[in-house]
Amino acid sequence: MRILSLFTLLFLISMLPAQSSWEEDEGELQDAQIIIEKDKQLEVPPAERDFSKIPPIPMEEGPQNITYDFQDITPESAPLDLKIRALKLKEEKLKQLYGNQVRAGFGTGVSPYFQAWLNNKRNKQYALGAYFKHLSTLNGPVDKDNSGTSQNILQVNGSLFGDGLTLSGDAGFERNKYYFYGYQPGLEVNKDTIKQVFQQFYGKIGLAGEANALKYGFTAQLGYFRNINQAKELSFRIKAPISYHISEQLQVHVPLYLLFTQYSDQFGVNEQVSSINRNRVGVKPYLLYRQSAFSVKVGLNFDYENDTIPEFGKLHIYPLLEGQYMFEGQAVIRVGLVGGIQENTFQSITSSNPFLGDGAPIFHQNEQYKAYLNASVFISNVELMGGVAFSNIKNMAFFVPQAADSSKYTIVYDPSTSYLNVFGEITLGKSPNLGAHLRADYFGYQVDSVGQAWHKPNYMLQAKFDYLIYEKFRVGAGLYFVGGMRAPSVNSTEGELLDPAIDMNLKLEYLFSKQFLVFISAENIFNQNYQLLLNYPSRGIRIIAGLALNF
Repeated sequence: MRILSLFTLLFLISMLPAQSSWEEDEGELQDAQIIIEKDKQLEVPPAERDFSKIPPIPMEEGPQNITYDFQDITPESAPLDLKIRALKLKEEKLKQLYGNQVRAGFGTGVSPYFQAWLNNKRNKQYALGAYFKHLSTLNGPVDKDNSGTSQNILQVNGSLFGDGLTLSGDAGFERNKYYFYGYQPGLEVNKDTIKQVFQQFYGKIGLAGEANALKYGFTAQLGYFRNINQAKELSFRIKAPISYHISEQLQVHVPLYLLFTQYSDQFGVNEQVSSINRNRVGVKPYLLYRQSAFSVKVGLNFDYENDTIPEFGKLHIYPLLEGQYMFEGQAVIRVGLVGGIQENTFQSITSSNPFLGDGAPIFHQNEQYKAYLNASVFISNVELMGGVAFSNIKNMAFFVPQAADSSKYTIVYDPSTSYLNVFGEITLGKSPNLGAHLRADYFGYQVDSVGQAWHKPNYMLQAKFDYLIYEKFRVGAGLYFVGGMRAPSVNSTEGELLDPAIDMNLKLEYLFSKQFLVFISAENIFNQNYQLLLNYPSRGIRIIAGLALNF
């Protein structure tokens, strides 16, 4: 260490004169000569190395006592706060639902038109809706405004959905106006004296639910119907279907039906009284058995009514036997033997013939039995169906003109009528853009004492077609062909054969968007004044154009 310090001191002393010479000759380059010897070899003397081994450390010999100290160590870790994020599928956005539509238009014959459907959007707790329609035509087929018509409908409805229980209700008002224009041609009449107006009010509540294997329902409806001459009908109707599922195959059903009506007419009812109570109580218990492709229904139909035709009795018992068999989803055959009361009320009769005069007798029809057989065959999206039905009906109703005024009708009843219906139909379905339906019927009647089946057709053809092109253009068409009807005549007991009625309609719609469209419709495009009731020619062609809005 001392030697190293001495060398360092000598080196520093030797540097002092050199430093002073640098300062004197600063900035000048000195002449020098560098000699490079290519073949000169440098020899380094060998280094001295000491290879002596390190002597081992002396160890004490003999046994040694070793002690071990074991300590229990319990590792503790901080609690893990794992926040696991569940994988969620992206919810599919619901398509926009347009639950409301309003249509408005105007047509030939001075025909204003307005129709609206209003409903609330998707809701799991309740549903609300309203419907309104107005369609009138000032000028009709006879003497212009002497044969005009007017139809007005207002309805509201609502439903509440609970756990296995649904409560519903609806109410409505209708006012329809007609004219008795079936008078002799050229006869001058006062328009106010031939006017007929019908008004109807009704309210209905319903309840439907299920508890395990039990299903039940209840509806009660109160109605009031009247015409311009104070002929009126008050009705109260109850329906209560009940069913119990004994097993997957076997069910028992007990539907109950009650109808209480009071009909009054200032011109006299049945030419005897001015007011009458018409009541009906019915119950139809039956068993329903289903096994694979086979089902059968067996029961009886009990009906009690107090219509004033004593020879027909008050209590009626009808058969209830129906069966169905499906062949591997390609065909189905149905057969049955049934019967029951066919209900006639003042409101239902005038819906079929609004030119009914005051004082017309109103009774129910008694279908003692009806035997039927029909079958359906399914080929791709086409259904072919055909069948036959035969029945015997007591007290069947037929419309005939009044003797005193041929522009007004009354009703005659046949004690026993045999009725035959043979039909065939084709339906094209399962396509959202194309639909078509065609049906042909033959009707046969064998009456007892009324002469002919007045104003009943012998054949009928109905066709309907609807096609949507490129989601923009909709074409609809309908055809109605009926013939073989006879009307009473003073010149023949067989009556007068009315000309066949041919009525074709056409409808075109163009959709600018899902919310807005324009339309044009044409009724009776062949412009025929056919008669479905004697003395009442139908209106000719009527064209209505307008627009519709969905929201």
